Amino acid sequence: MNRFYTAALCLLLAAGCGDSGTKGDTKDGEIVGTEATFLSNFRLIPGDGSPPIENATMILNKDKIYQIGKEKELKPPKGSLQLDMDSHTILPMLINLNAYPGLNNAGTFGAKNYKRDSLTTDLNRYEYYGVTAIVAGGDSDGLAFQVRDEQKQGKATGAQLYTSGRGIAAKGGSGDMGDIPDLVSSAADARKAVSELADRKADIIVLWANDMKADTAAAVIDEAHKHKLKVFADAPGLAEAKGVVKAGVDALIASVRDSEIDNELVSLMKEKKISYAPALSSLQSQFVYTEKPKWLGESLMREVYPAGLSAYLEDPVFVARIKRRAESSNARQQYMTASKNLKKLADGGVTIAFGSGSGLYGTFPGYFEHLELELMVDAGLSTAEVIKAATASSASALGASDLGVLAPGKKANFTIVTDNPLDKISNTKGIDEVYINGKQVDRQELKRNIHNELPQITKGERDAEATLAAKEAEAAAEAKLQHYGNGKFVLGSSLNVGAGLIVPTPKHAKTSATPGPPYRVTIAFPGAAGADLQAFYKETLKGWSVSGTCWERPVPGEDTKKFRACPEASAGQIILNITKQ
Repeated sequence: MNRFYTAALCLLLAAGCGDSGTKGDTKDGEIVGTEATFLSNFRLIPGDGSPPIENATMILNKDKIYQIGKEKELKPPKGSLQLDMDSHTILPMLINLNAYPGLNNAGTFGAKNYKRDSLTTDLNRYEYYGVTAIVAGGDSDGLAFQVRDEQKQGKATGAQLYTSGRGIAAKGGSGDMGDIPDLVSSAADARKAVSELADRKADIIVLWANDMKADTAAAVIDEAHKHKLKVFADAPGLAEAKGVVKAGVDALIASVRDSEIDNELVSLMKEKKISYAPALSSLQSQFVYTEKPKWLGESLMREVYPAGLSAYLEDPVFVARIKRRAESSNARQQYMTASKNLKKLADGGVTIAFGSGSGLYGTFPGYFEHLELELMVDAGLSTAEVIKAATASSASALGASDLGVLAPGKKANFTIVTDNPLDKISNTKGIDEVYINGKQVDRQELKRNIHNELPQITKGERDAEATLAAKEAEAAAEAKLQHYGNGKFVLGSSLNVGAGLIVPTPKHAKTSATPGPPYRVTIAFPGAAGADLQAFYKETLKGWSVSGTCWERPVPGEDTKKFRACPEASAGQIILNITKQ
């Protein structure tokens, strides 16, 4: 922001900068000019939904906002640093209630990626992109507690970390999170897990309610509240969402996406003042790479992510992985449902907060927060509603009373952008500067502390993908062919067993035959049911007639002779015992 400093020529000139509109002593947080900053000529978006202040002025005193006024309403304190903002826009930094720092490396997600370097790198990315605080789920080994405490001591940089520790999920319902969370199967398990997290000084409890029994989820919430801990839940199903809402959850931090919500849920959330953060971008990431997203390779993304990342995300091998993920099969429909649900909840008066799910598979911390803002506007919310959701409403949900709003007495944590985000939400990407605790962040230094690791696709992976793609192409071609054996098999090559004796076989089966007569023909097809293999021969032995449990047909050229084939069917194979009579 060097151009701003050219207009700030009263630095430390106590006699030449005009009179201060505030007192000059240090009692009760009052102002000391040489520790103050005076900002002028900017648009202020407070973050609480109130109208923007045009041609605003603002005085920062140490780490807090001291005063805010309109043009010429405030005078710079004597000796203060004076900055002309060149008609830029200032808005509060974002707060993300749903984040997974340290676990993602673009092509992989999980505990294997989680280490100090990956965690602190993501926290620096968040701050670089104007995110002041995050709620982190999935601390796989306690690192988050250490880093959080180091931040409080001024020994670590990055967005302020609120940790849930490992968080809590149902056994069998943790999805991509695997065994990172505490996995519970009963109310007793749930209470024990919460107590242990409380003993470790967790800031919050993150609950993955997918496939969790209602009484177990309710026990998590009740026990957490006994320990004075809030509970944020990912409840993807409507029934699950109603269950945790009725139990008193503090916020839903991911979309209800299995079906459209009903008026009951809207009324319950509004009545209980439960916030809702949709995490649309993490849903979209499950399918968007199959269609080359428009933002891929955007300059803002390249600022802190490797230059080759876009090529990796466009690589056919990565795209194929996305298509094969089980989560991708109905992700597009879930995303559309989630967007509709967000709009219905907002229209119904539910408090909308902000959470992106960044750090999950295929997402990118910091950058995805700005994508989340755009997707919320695409869902039908106004730019003002979205900014409030990502600042004041999220701060309130988190209980961070000094964050999220630009007002006297609040922390001076804000982002300076070139153009007005109220005109176009994507203008939040035009970041010029970030201020934390009243001080300009050295974003270039932050970049130097961001250690990028570009995932690579190996030759072995590429060869394996080629083999798999060939099999899928073959399967697609076979799907168009006639199927036999209760629709389980297509016709393969025939087996020449002996003179005048040709036996059809299912494609992909392993076959063998002993010389005869009598002949013993074995057809092995792992995983196939014996009844299906028997049905295959009933349908494909053309010219053979049924004789009890066997089949018969004349021997070519020997009118008085016949072949008789009797099956022995079992799991994975069928044996045809063929005699000549």
